[in-house]
Amino acid sequence: SLPRLAVTSLWWRVSCIALALCGLSPKDVGAELWNQHPTLRALIRMTTSQKYRFPTADCDEAERDKVKQVEARTRETEANIVEKLFMPPKPRKMKQSKTKSPMRTGIRVSARQRERQERFRRIEEERNAAALHAEQLKLRKVLRSMQKNIMIFDPRQHQRKPPKGSIDLLLSVNR
Repeated sequence: SLPRLAVTSLWWRVSCIALALCGLSPKDVGAELWNQHPTLRALIRMTTSQKYRFPTADCDEAERDKVKQVEARTRETEANIVEKLFMPPKPRKMKQSKTKSPMRTGIRVSARQRERQERFRRIEEERNAAALHAEQLKLRKVLRSMQKNIMIFDPRQHQRKPPKGSIDLLLSVNR
């Protein structure tokens, strides 16, 4: 039940091509895309005003806040989708088998031996915690990079914030 997804770099490249088509045929293609695609409308506003910021410069404060909230919600939805797609399944907890440890146990263990055993247990727990933390950081980094590569494909949805690379592409075309 996932929505249709798009590759972000291709989506924005096609949007820039559509923007060029709008400029070539403003009465036919441009008017149609202006009315039906809010993201292209925002790109047209950016290029005509030469103010490449999001939301566009002609927005009032209420509209600007609304657009930013909708963009944040959409990015959160995309993050959840990326988690569903790329997060490894959680391992099932296995019962720990009782293995004989080299540590002595029982009534006859001296205080020094107990301290030493406790110190070894703490060191092992710290190592395990550090390894788990490193694994979680690595996983978060991978998920963030995947989130930058996937977006919800819906051209008629609200306007989307273009990434810096797309703005750079627009600026290079304008020159």
